Amino acid sequence: MNQQLDNLRSEIDRLEGQIGQQQRQLQDLRATLDSLMQQGDGATPPKPVPQPVAAAPAREGLENFVGLKLIQVAGIVVLVAGLAIGVKYAIDKELISETARIGLAYLAGVILFFLSHRLRDGYTTLSAILFSGAMASAYFTTYAAFGYYQLLAAPVAFAVMILITAFTTYQAIRYEKQQIALLGMIGAYGIPFFISTHNERLALLFTYMLVINAGVLYLAFRRRWRVMTMLALCCSWIMVLLATLFTDFSFFQQGQFFFLAGFYLLFLLAGLAEKISGEKIVSWHLQAVLLINNAALLLALLVDTTEGGAAGIVGAMALLLTVQAILARTLTSELILSYVLYMQAIVLAVIFVWLQWSGMTVTLTWVAIAAALFTAGFFLQLAWPRRAALLLMAATLLKLVALDSLHFNAAEKVICYLLIGSFLLVLSFLYQKYGSRFFGGTK
Repeated sequence: MNQQLDNLRSEIDRLEGQIGQQQRQLQDLRATLDSLMQQGDGATPPKPVPQPVAAAPAREGLENFVGLKLIQVAGIVVLVAGLAIGVKYAIDKELISETARIGLAYLAGVILFFLSHRLRDGYTTLSAILFSGAMASAYFTTYAAFGYYQLLAAPVAFAVMILITAFTTYQAIRYEKQQIALLGMIGAYGIPFFISTHNERLALLFTYMLVINAGVLYLAFRRRWRVMTMLALCCSWIMVLLATLFTDFSFFQQGQFFFLAGFYLLFLLAGLAEKISGEKIVSWHLQAVLLINNAALLLALLVDTTEGGAAGIVGAMALLLTVQAILARTLTSELILSYVLYMQAIVLAVIFVWLQWSGMTVTLTWVAIAAALFTAGFFLQLAWPRRAALLLMAATLLKLVALDSLHFNAAEKVICYLLIGSFLLVLSFLYQKYGSRFFGGTK
């Protein structure tokens, strides 16, 4: 839709240029006619035939894209990055006072906003890009004023950030352009890294990101801007994972787990926005958001946990996915979504068994899980649990042959081989006897 609107605006601009040229030619002809009538004997001269205006050459597709979009986006990104680097340079060299640094940064944002307002009527796309830069500048300036100079009290700083977020989301809806959200809000994620990367500021950084993501959540419900939601999701979780990998910041400290829970819930709701708003079909976007959101939370917890806590985290995540699958099945009647969540929960349950126990206990527990899955698929006439059971049995048999045989004693080998062999024969019998039931009309 945005591409079509931009193309229509470009075509309107071209036609307006042609009309303006024709109007100027018409005015020249009228002036010539009036001059001749004043100089002549009053006879009306023949009306001149207007010369056809040559059509403007069609714009090349690549040049149109570069000139109308790419240059604008690249220009505002480079400009805002330059402002941020300039602030950092002033900090490092102590060239001006702290108040002056913040004041100049705010002034730059005001100038960009003023230009965007003046150009809005005739150059909507450029106006939207300039407005995005103004909001990004306002974000990082407020962040720096509070986090590094203590020029703003915490309530004031975050009240300002909330106002900026609300104003940005309002203008994004008013402009009907996703670029504002992408550059003005999501682009603001990287700004603090131009200023400082001190570990002690990570709690402030995550709070700052939660404010921005609240705006992303609101836009997810008001507009189906999937690229915005996906980029916000990836940017946020990448920062979280980098913090857990390369700093001593721990989400398991008192109160810090709030950030992980906040990110997870915000993007869970953003992914479900279309479904909550009445969309009947489960889109690829919803499935991708749920998959990435669940995987990112699990990775962040595993990286941040101490030795020996991985099994508990994996088990808790398996339960969380099971709850999601049940809710998806009962509240929305979405079979595909619930099946995807169930499969993720089963995979984590299998991994939990591997991490929690060892030896024959793992092998027998996997066989029990496979038996439960096959039984559920048999009586409910569902294909995916039976197929999951077959895959798990294949993994169990591979583990038995490749790993367990090297460590089990004779009694353990006999028990496992007899149990797995018997179970496989039972499955074969059921497939032969109830083949039509398995392969006909199953889901």
